[in-house]
Formats: sequence, C-alpha cells, structure tokens
Amino acid sequence: MTIHSDWVKILKRANAGAFSSRCPSQPYVAFVDGQIKLMCGSHIKTWAQFFNTQIVATIDQAFATGAEVIVMGFDDYTFVPAAKNMTQQKRMRTMPSLSFNEQDELPASMPENWSDYIRIRAFKAKVIAFVARNMRRHYASEYLRTVVIDWTGPPEIIGKPIVLPALFGSGEALKRGECDIKAFAWLALGPTLLISTDGDFVPLALVQIEKQAVAHPVYIHRMLCRTAGPGKRKADGSQRREFEFVDLQQLLVFVRSEFPQAPLPARTFATMVALTGCDFSMTLPGAGPAKIWQQRRWASKHDITEFSCLLAFVAHMYSSLFGKHINTANLGLDSPELGAIVRVYDQLSASVKRSLGIAERTKSSFWDGGRMQAHVRNSLWTLAYWTDTHAFPDPLSGKHGFEKRGNLVAFEGC
Repeated sequence: MTIHSDWVKILKRANAGAFSSRCPSQPYVAFVDGQIKLMCGSHIKTWAQFFNTQIVATIDQAFATGAEVIVMGFDDYTFVPAAKNMTQQKRMRTMPSLSFNEQDELPASMPENWSDYIRIRAFKAKVIAFVARNMRRHYASEYLRTVVIDWTGPPEIIGKPIVLPALFGSGEALKRGECDIKAFAWLALGPTLLISTDGDFVPLALVQIEKQAVAHPVYIHRMLCRTAGPGKRKADGSQRREFEFVDLQQLLVFVRSEFPQAPLPARTFATMVALTGCDFSMTLPGAGPAKIWQQRRWASKHDITEFSCLLAFVAHMYSSLFGKHINTANLGLDSPELGAIVRVYDQLSASVKRSLGIAERTKSSFWDGGRMQAHVRNSLWTLAYWTDTHAFPDPLSGKHGFEKRGNLVAFEGC
C-alpha cells in the first residue's frame, strides 16, 4: 500500500535534518519489507541470481549497518484485509491473462515477463516459499547473528537465538497479514531500521511510535525524496535510484509541534494522509496534501479522528478552497451536531456543482454527500488499521464505507 508522495515532501521541506545519506546510529534490529524484494529487474535471469541479489545482498547490507537481527517479512494472504482487493483488481486490469494456480510448481527458469507473474498471488506465494527454503539453507551455520522469517504463523528464527517480542507469546489471535503492519511488532526489541520503499511506512511508523511510546531510535531506509529539481542520471540518461535514511523520532517531534492541541498528533497527521488517498481510500477530488496541510491548525483544535469532526474538516477545507465561488457564510461549519454537518456538506456540494466560476471538470468529479461520508469512513478505517495493526476491524463490519459486490469488496457510493 502507498500514500501520496507529497506528504513526505512536506515533512522533508520542514525537517531536512531528519533525512540523511547514512544511518544516524546503529540499529539493533532491521525489518526488511520482503514484498518489495520480490520485484526485480530484467537483468536477473536465474533463480540463484534472484535469491543472491534480492535477498542475500539485502540482508548483508542490513547487517552492515550494525544490526544484529534481520527480519525478512512477507504478506500472509490469509489475513490481508478484504478491502485490499480494490488495489489488487486495479493492478490486474493492466496485466495479460496468465495461468498459474496453487497446485503449479515454479518453472525451472524464471519467466521473462516477471513483472506480470509476480502480481499473481499463487505465483508470489511459491516464490516466497522458495526464498524461505533458501534462507534456511544459506543461514543455517550463522551463530553470531540472527535472521528471522516473518511470513505465516510464528516468526522463524535462524542463527543466534533471540527472545521474541512479548506480542508473540500473548496467546492472542494475530491477524498479521500485510508485511507493512508486521514491521511494528519488532520495535519492542530496540533501535530499529525499517527497510522499505512503500510511502505508507512513514505515517504507520509515526502512529506506532506514538502508540507504543517508543523512546529509542527508529529509522526508515527508503527511496530518496526529491523536493526540488531532477535527480542524478545514469550514463544512458535513465533516472538513478537513490536512497536515504529518515529519522522518525525527529519527524514525530515536528508533527507534535504542528498539532499542539491534539491528544495524539501522529494519529491526527495520519488521518490527513489517509484522507488524500491510499490503498484503502480513494483520492480526494480537487484537494491534495498541500491543500489539506494548510488546514492543520483547524485539525489541531478538533478531533478529526472522529467521524463528524473529519467530515466537518472536509467541509471546512472545501469552503476555504472554493470560498471565492460559493457562499459559505451560512453553512454553519462549526456545528458539533452530526446531522447539521451532513447537511452542511450536502449544501456545499450542491453549491460547488451549481457554481459558474468553478471548472466543469472539478464540478463533475466533486462527490455528493453519500460518497464523501463513505470516504471519511474509509479513511478512519485506514487509521484504525494503521493503529491496531494485527487487531484491525473487519472492513465489512459496521460502517467503514466498504461494501460487498459479488465476490469483491468495493467503495460505497461509487
């Protein structure tokens, strides 16, 4: 899953010192997003090359930071939220029809159209099993350091024994599906490095550091966030892949300063992130991160992690955005009553669609009240997922803005 890239740009412009080319201090544990490592370039031709380049080299680089424990995480599809299927369906629309099921074995040689095959869950699961088998073999004689496979069931320890985080001995039924949310169980071990290019790790980590009251350093190693100008290019003119380390504790200090009145600033920030679109919510029409961020003072004074306040926040943001073209004087934006807030947004939506001063494209894409209410619920479910991780609510239980259509889950109001 991912978020709008402008959110990290906003953070970096205000906190350039939190972003560096080297890890600021030595981590004890490094969590590797193994799902990302399943994607590889066309220069990788053999299974042995795939394993050594994508897995062994990644683990060796993580050990080079000084980490003593490397956790390689993979998705457990049994527990991936049902709402994830919207993203999967969107990705599958653009790929050719390929046949591979759970009974099939991996081919003797890697498929040439790897990027198409690796989108198929059955094929991906076989590749993960191949990786796990070879990790057990490759690190079987390791005794000074620890490698952990976090895939299905309890984590599997290879090499030097360690005591697992207390979460795994709690006896609690853990719905640990997506690799993203698995990472934060390992914060309990000590200074942590998260290795992933997925943007959602930033709000997720901020929420989890706040929730778990983590005091030790937590870093992310991710793709370089460019706030201005083109990046470096290779000799052939293509963009060079560059990476950086992000100090999440430093970012959390900044987020707290921006939401001084919010009881849980990271959750407030994460709500704004989810509102602009991710795997579990659609892109908000006509308003991206920059316009949402401009309203952070209002968000700091109201609990936007609650449905009526978040809907009021959206209405307040749009009234500010379109104030030149519609009459917002009598909308009653500060009413605490849900019914009044619903009516306010309905009035605002109708005014936007009638306005002669707003572009036709903007008016046609603007959501009615039902879709916006569902979107707000989608965003709050995402926040619950980022907060509760393995104990997330069923997206189809209660009012979360999702609905079942045949065998698929869809956004309400679309």
